[in-house]
Amino acid sequence: MTSGILKEARHPNLPIATFKCLAIFKRVLEEEESKMIGDQKKELSELVKWSEDSGAMWLHMLLSSGFFDSPSFPCMQLRRHKGADWWDERLIEYEDTEEVETFVANKLHDLEAYDKIKDKVEHYKALMDNKEMELDTFIRTVSALLDSN
Repeated sequence: MTSGILKEARHPNLPIATFKCLAIFKRVLEEEESKMIGDQKKELSELVKWSEDSGAMWLHMLLSSGFFDSPSFPCMQLRRHKGADWWDERLIEYEDTEEVETFVANKLHDLEAYDKIKDKVEHYKALMDNKEMELDTFIRTVSALLDSN
């Protein structure tokens, strides 16, 4: 994949809104920290600043969301931070490898299993909503279903 393929296919206002929220968060955090006493006074705001400056913030967003897609906002921010060459090298490094093929196959299997469970849970919920199943029976049934997978 080349950088030309990685187009920013996202809502145009997303970066503006995200950075506005981040600025508000940092301002409020600094205001609250200014009220604190002791050695921990600026610890959190400094950590947030480091995270933003180092690019760790975007990597953390990717890892914690479990969703990795090149046009996504965190991916594009990490790409901007690390540089297009670094990003393209990483993509080429893992492109069409057996590890990627195995990962995708496993994720597709997981998605299929999830869809089956979701359909069953929705069916049981409909029964409960229609008063054909008691709440405690619904909870036991869904818990057993989740535990079996």
